[in-house]
Amino acid sequence: MEQPASIELRTGPDRQYRVAATLLWLLAVTNMLVYAEVLAWPWLVLALLLLAVLNPWFGSSVEAESRVQIFRDGSAITRQQHGRWQGHGWSNRWATVLRLHANPGAQPVPAAHVLVCASRNSARDYRHLLVWNRFPPGAAIPGTPGTQL
Repeated sequence: MEQPASIELRTGPDRQYRVAATLLWLLAVTNMLVYAEVLAWPWLVLALLLLAVLNPWFGSSVEAESRVQIFRDGSAITRQQHGRWQGHGWSNRWATVLRLHANPGAQPVPAAHVLVCASRNSARDYRHLLVWNRFPPGAAIPGTPGTQL
């Protein structure tokens, strides 16, 4: 299978991720309410603030759902800004977290970690992403001329 020069991927959480995050948040709220009498008031206030910050609907916007284009040479474009990705991001068959870094001497990339869900992208592009994460920029690419297997 020949590798493309670049991959354009849709980023942001998918429906399954949102449902799981919401269920975990509701479980935490239920747990806190059950033990509200036992907690001292400073800890209760701290727990409420933490739950408010970790709310799955807090801070979610359309900006979290955008596109990223990554190139085989290690460059990346997100929200019209250029950066670098170095491979070895966390990945499995359902989701990948890409780590993006700013180019030397450039503005920082607004999203240092980008969530890419398999269900939001084509199967072919997501398979290429998994291969590229396994063989980061600068590594030998399987199936290319000069690669020994």
